Amino acid sequence: MPVPAVTVDPVGRAARPSHQPATSTARRWQAATVGIVVVAGIALAASGCSTPESDAPTAPPSWTTVTVDLYSGRENPTIPLAPDVAEELYLMIGDSAAAGEVIPADPPDPGLDFRGFVVTPADANLPVLRILPTAIYLGESGTPGRIDDPGSGFYNRVYDAVRLLLDDATRTALPDSNPAIPDVTATIPPQVGAAATWTLSDPERVTAESTSVPIEVTRTECSSGVTGAIAQPVVSLGADDIIIRVDAEPLPGDEPQSCQGNDSVQMTVPLPEPIGDRALIDAGCLEGPAVRTSFCATGATRWSP
Repeated sequence: MPVPAVTVDPVGRAARPSHQPATSTARRWQAATVGIVVVAGIALAASGCSTPESDAPTAPPSWTTVTVDLYSGRENPTIPLAPDVAEELYLMIGDSAAAGEVIPADPPDPGLDFRGFVVTPADANLPVLRILPTAIYLGESGTPGRIDDPGSGFYNRVYDAVRLLLDDATRTALPDSNPAIPDVTATIPPQVGAAATWTLSDPERVTAESTSVPIEVTRTECSSGVTGAIAQPVVSLGADDIIIRVDAEPLPGDEPQSCQGNDSVQMTVPLPEPIGDRALIDAGCLEGPAVRTSFCATGATRWSP
């Protein structure tokens, strides 16, 4: 479906949109775990470490906290986790549990390096999480349980939320599973709708002479599996790159949404001139809520000459 694209002049960067909670986290988690406890049960993947303290920002008593389980000879930093990020994490956990993705597994062996983000929820009805780059361990009575996360979606979500609150030494020691955000010459178009990312639907059709780009767009927020309506793409030209911003239209109403992964919408984005020797860049992976998610696990560059 050809879609006219807007070419932008230099503009300011957009602020990160706030997350809209899908529904009651505790209720979603409790409903999801009814069947799971019967099959496998879930237990805390404990490391045997004492309760850490830190000079990092102190969380209010009602906030969820994140402990960076990293050090052996000093106390681990514990910092608050923004309520919207905590809500999103437990919605994702509940959906994974409902889909039968929690599997019996022993807790990870304590090591001398990074042992995970330990998320302690404000709501005692929710499980403690130990989040590693490719797996999440959950705390409940019963058999230890794990959710595999090869795309590092959970890890990157927490990493992005807490990294600026950590000291340089701690931040440097953490695994950074996504490629570095590239420096770009084009102006990054501001986000004007709900966050979405895109990939090439047919990379072999793209050449230096191309004046259009076939893409697949996916909404990144929880949307019950449906990406839905897409806003008009925006194209920004630079000396070394072409940035394409494709946002999704905001979801109508306040209906609860599940997080099982959304479908993709195919479209063709016209360019005002041939690509030439410039890279094609997804604006959604340069800044905003998708940067540290599995949608951007391969980086922001979608094509390079």
